[in-house]
Amino acid sequence: MDLLIICSAPVFAWAGQQLLQRDDWSVHSQVITHVNTPQKLHDSPPTLLIVAPLNWEEMYAWLPVLLRDFRQSSWLIFTELRVAGLFAASLERIVCTITGYGTQPDELRGTVQSLREGVIICPPTALLTRFSQGILILPSGRQALPLTARELQCGCAISLGLTNHQAATVLSISEGTVKKHIHSLMHKLALSNREQLGELFRDALAPQWSTS
Repeated sequence: MDLLIICSAPVFAWAGQQLLQRDDWSVHSQVITHVNTPQKLHDSPPTLLIVAPLNWEEMYAWLPVLLRDFRQSSWLIFTELRVAGLFAASLERIVCTITGYGTQPDELRGTVQSLREGVIICPPTALLTRFSQGILILPSGRQALPLTARELQCGCAISLGLTNHQAATVLSISEGTVKKHIHSLMHKLALSNREQLGELFRDALAPQWSTS
């Protein structure tokens, strides 16, 4: 199995190689700093692509090129879940599973093995379920109303500190549409300001650290 790691931190590329070197995979690591170029990033699409952006800016810069060159590969997105949630619509176009910070090494290897066998443990659409499970009951005591996929993206954007203009650019929608989604989020989640919205998304999509 050919595997390619895309990240901006050399230490992560090294750790990924060390983690998977005992398996029968041909592991290549590639440190990405400037990917928005016309050149292909790899001679041929790998079987599995691990993408590990440190922040939303990296994912936003990388995604067009990665979709161009690796659409036929299976993807594992390893990042903060709010970053994955911001780009969920684009990630739904490919074979992709998402794992967040807090994943233990054995869990990560198991996720890679599952993808190898064609099993997607956490597709992008599962993030909406994960969020809903994190806030079944609001501080007011009432049950939260279900969110749409686009509302999830806008909520992740606000929680990550994006302005309405930045969110509109990343999501390829108008600022007016972003404002409508934020207004809907405020109503559904019984919130009164962006700070509360950001905190709620941060807590609902926080890492689930394993103690085993």
